[in-house]
Amino acid sequence: MNISGVVSQQREYNQKPNYHKFLGGVHRVKNISNRSLLFSLFTLILMSATIISCDTVVFIADNDDDGNNELYVSRINGARVLMLSTGGDVLDFKISPDGSRVAYRADQDTPGVVELYVNSINGGKPVKVTPDLAPDGDVEVLFSLNYDAFNWSPDSNLIAYIADQEKDDFYELFVSTPDGSSNFKVSGEMQAYLDGGDVLEFEWSPDSSLIAYRADQDFNGVIELYANQPSETYTPIKINSPLPDGGPRDVAAEPGSDADVFEWAPDSSWIAYIADQDTNDVFELFTAERITSVPPVFSFSVKVSGTLVSGGGVKEFQWAPDSSRVAYRADQDIYNVVELYTATPDGSHNDKVSITPVMYGNVVGFQWAPDSTLIAYRADQDTNDVLELYTSPPYGSEVPVKVSFIEPFVVGGSVGAFEWAPDSSRVAYLAVQDTDNVTELYTSSPDGRNNAQVSFEPLVTGGNVSEFKWAPNGSRIAYRADQDTDAVDELYSSVPDGSVNDKVSGPLTTDGDGGDVLEFKWAPNSYRVAYRADQDIDNVDELYSSLPDGSENRNISEKLVTNGNVSYFEYAP
Repeated sequence: MNISGVVSQQREYNQKPNYHKFLGGVHRVKNISNRSLLFSLFTLILMSATIISCDTVVFIADNDDDGNNELYVSRINGARVLMLSTGGDVLDFKISPDGSRVAYRADQDTPGVVELYVNSINGGKPVKVTPDLAPDGDVEVLFSLNYDAFNWSPDSNLIAYIADQEKDDFYELFVSTPDGSSNFKVSGEMQAYLDGGDVLEFEWSPDSSLIAYRADQDFNGVIELYANQPSETYTPIKINSPLPDGGPRDVAAEPGSDADVFEWAPDSSWIAYIADQDTNDVFELFTAERITSVPPVFSFSVKVSGTLVSGGGVKEFQWAPDSSRVAYRADQDIYNVVELYTATPDGSHNDKVSITPVMYGNVVGFQWAPDSTLIAYRADQDTNDVLELYTSPPYGSEVPVKVSFIEPFVVGGSVGAFEWAPDSSRVAYLAVQDTDNVTELYTSSPDGRNNAQVSFEPLVTGGNVSEFKWAPNGSRIAYRADQDTDAVDELYSSVPDGSVNDKVSGPLTTDGDGGDVLEFKWAPNSYRVAYRADQDIDNVDELYSSLPDGSENRNISEKLVTNGNVSYFEYAP
């Protein structure tokens, strides 16, 4: 923690000692002397060698060298920006779940050779955690698929990564300690080595005890699901049942789908996956129960999706947050009519949650409420090609409730993205609901009452809301929109019922093409919002932070090199 920055903050605080602004509200507090506050601060520092703040942001930018991306950390309390990488081009990064370290991929030591590094979030000398790679080897995923090349264990003790570390173009799964002192292969020996077996993706169990991964480990081109401990002690086990002969079988989603293929239950007790395990090219949903972790042992897999109509298949699935059920979309009863179902992990109960839609209607997306009591889903259930938003209990025992506006939508209206409030009290959604070709932001209670427009009314002619995010504590919703000026995206926030609406981003430059807000993220404590924008200089993307009511707006990436830009950022936990 930068003490001078904290002292500076306290000086600003004491200039108006009777009030403290938080989340757009004003709350009276007692005056506190500088001496007592500083004493408390030093006490906290003595209690912990490292204090991580929710106001810590890590970002990639070509800040010092145009065209060469480096890794930086910034603290909104006024501490200076620190560089975490030491050369090369940084491709991506992940902050450890405990917020203490950052892992990143870069060709830091050898141009064109991508390796994995770790640094403290407080700065220092980065450590390379990968050993010397095979000639032309890299830390990456096969064919640049949209999967993580590396990720921290949930307990922050280890990092798993995919690399052709031992043999060029043969991608395997490895684990390293954050200091690089121990590095070992977790995936099994590729029986398809001569033909080209590879690990495609992996996922840590939420309790950090196991890693599951997909690979054509036993037979080239036959992708199966495996699990192992993150150690050298045990041989990985295969989770899926043997795939019968008669054609290629895979643990995979239907061709062309971008759905997750496998996922751990939140309590780590089960794993679910999609596969054409029983019938070639018929993709169904299966689960396997974890029996033990040491050694890794799973039950025989169970099919939890119902009997599919000829030509039907499971499209995607999600675990309930409490792990009690898994929900999935499938054309299970009627070919090409995708509906919503849930099942218990052991397959003993299977229920349809949605109502059979009108002809050609489908469920196109869904999301569990955080408390697992309801599922929200988007479907053209009542009118073909008019997507509306519904909620239903996960047991199919009640008629779903329409939560988007109960009156008919404007001609051409439809619901787009939607998201539950963190406390499950409301659902927010984007929709063309009231005005043709105008996308606005709404919230509703799960029973369909209290439907409210939370984006400012009216939007400028041609204006639309493009995206939104709930604050982690549910107090506000931030959204990006060309609300005041057509084709100029700015950042706003509103309380969930729309009664308070504030512009969060600062005045944008009008030079050249004019400025825009490109992306934004809430601080984990909901106190601030960070965003990327060419706010001060046209086509120079910098990083800013603000309170949700738009006050205390500041640049936190500092002055960039000429033509430099911030390309990506994340808040530390």
